[in-house]
Order: sequence, then C-alpha cells, then structure tokens
Amino acid sequence: FFSLTMFQPRRISSLLLVLLALYTTTICRGNGDADSCDENGVCKNEKPRDGSNSQCGVDKSFCATSDPQQAQSFFGFFQRSPTETSSISSSIYQYGGSAQAYKPDAPVGSVICDGALYENSSHNVAAWPFSRWPRSKPAPSISITINLSFCETENSKTDECCCKPLKSDSPPVTVEAWQTRPDGTYSSLRQGHEEGDCRARATVDPQRSKVTLTTVAPGSHGSLGGLVPSPLFDWSPYGPPSLHLLVSSPGLTAVSILVDIPMLINSETLEREEFSFSDYRGASWMKQSAATPPVKISSWSAQPKENKIDISMDAFISAQPGSNRTVDAFCKSMMYGLPSSFFLEPLAVCSKSVLDFFPL
Repeated sequence: FFSLTMFQPRRISSLLLVLLALYTTTICRGNGDADSCDENGVCKNEKPRDGSNSQCGVDKSFCATSDPQQAQSFFGFFQRSPTETSSISSSIYQYGGSAQAYKPDAPVGSVICDGALYENSSHNVAAWPFSRWPRSKPAPSISITINLSFCETENSKTDECCCKPLKSDSPPVTVEAWQTRPDGTYSSLRQGHEEGDCRARATVDPQRSKVTLTTVAPGSHGSLGGLVPSPLFDWSPYGPPSLHLLVSSPGLTAVSILVDIPMLINSETLEREEFSFSDYRGASWMKQSAATPPVKISSWSAQPKENKIDISMDAFISAQPGSNRTVDAFCKSMMYGLPSSFFLEPLAVCSKSVLDFFPL
C-alpha cells in the first residue's frame, strides 16, 4: 500500500474513487432500495432526511389528468357541459371538499385562528348529527405543517407516478385555509368585514417544500352551514368539525386541491375520533369523494397537558393542463341556488349579490 501511495499516486486515487462510489451506492440501496444515485448523492426512491416526500409508485391519480365527465354531482344535469368548462372546473370538488364559506383574498399570514381571541370562547362540538355540546375545556391550539410534493409520470411505458419535493426555482404554491371559530360559526363573507378571522393565505417556501400554519380547533356547524350571527341560530343536523384547505399553483398545475380535513378531537386525549352515524347536512349529500384525496395526515402528536396538537400533512400536486380562473374553478353550476351549487360553491365568489341582502 505504501509503495502504491509513493510511486503510483494516480492508481491509488482511482482506487479511492471506486471505493467511494461503491460506498455511496451501498448507502443509497440501504435507505431507499434505489438502483442509482446522481452526482449530488440523491438516489432514486430515497426518502430525504428532512422527512418530505420523494417517492415513486404513489397513487396514479396524483399524476393523471382528471376526466371532466367524472365530476358530476347528484344534480349534474343542471351543470354546464364538459366542453364549456376547463378540467379544473369539473375536478376541484372531486376530493370531497366544500367551499361554501370560502372568501377570496384572505390576508397573507400563517395564523388561521388567533388562539388569544378565543381563550374564553365555547368549543361547540358534535359527535353525532342530532346534538352539539360545548366542551369543558378550551379549544386546543394546533400547529399544522404541510409538506408539498410535485407529481408527474416519469415513464410513459410503465405509467409510474413519481412525487418529488419542489425545486428552488418552482413557481409559487399558495395554501389557503379557513375554518369555523370554536363556537361553530364562520367569519363574515363580505369584503372588509372580519378580515383574517379564522382565514389565512400562505406561500410555500420552495427551499423547504413546506408551510406551517397555526390555529385552534374548529367547532361543528349545523344545517345552516355556520353562516349565522350566533351558534344559537344553527340547528341540527350537525357534522364533524373540519379544516378547509385549498392548494393552488397556476405555474405548476391547473387543478387546485380542495379538501376538508376532519377535526373531531377527544377533549381528554386530543386524539382523533370518528363521527357517529352519517353526516346528514346538505353539503355532505352534494360532496364528490370518488377520487383519492391528495392530502394525507402523516403524523398527529397530541400533548394533552399543554392542550396542544402538532400535525404533519403531505400534499401532492399533479401536473395537469387547463385554465386556473377562480370563477371557472368554483362556479360550475348553470344556475346558482340549486343544492349542487349552494352547499358547495362559495357565496362570496359565485353569488356576490346575495351578500348585499343578507349580512353573512
């Protein structure tokens, strides 16, 4: 070895490079069962150390272009024909999300509901459709970290869907979140009224492919959709509390992600609970949930002593062509006011004139 080092430096340098390459390949196979690594040490199928998603073989619907014919509601014969709308207008509700209480142009920030404003507010929660009771404890504070991945079909022959973290030069991705207050009511839908009250809009940091939001646990609303001045005016049937998320990026995809995240929480353990019986509210009858939701809860860390919950979610954005106009996305019904539109489509976007007559 000493002779090689002293008299044949080129050979020993080549030998060290070969050993280094073999070691790197071994590390990659151990961490991700990968076949190869690039010059930066990133291996195919390797899971990044920061916990974000970078994997192949995920649900193909995260990469496939939506078929406008698939997103027809119970009252679909009242809707425009697929040729009159973009793919996004027919697919934004396909993941079971509802946008009746959506309000555009929410203030930019990471706080959805300011916990300091609701320390003395009742936390009204329904565990089944026919009654809603205030919890004995204040609504727990929640920290939500959303990890974003961009999905596309890398091999047309195998039709394999692969999702990777956003690149540093990726177009901006916006996450909008809204929810009921702990008492089960939404803030006003009118512009200039109660701006930022349990509503937030944040841009994802492409360097980290994630965004963190803070809030308090939402309350349950009833048959009037939480669009009432007081929870006393919202009657049964009630439904589980939920957090609404809208993930959009016109530069990456035309299909925005709209999902409702169930937030029925045990008041003692702060773990998730299942809603008893079905949700009989109008929105639940109109929801479309045939497609696999591209937003999943990956971890739920309850801290009962601190009355706090840390949640981590994974969101998968697919590359799909089409327009990204807000009106096309949300307002797909030919006539507003039908059940298919009223319980799903946002009043503040699709029927602004209603807000002139009703103080919602």
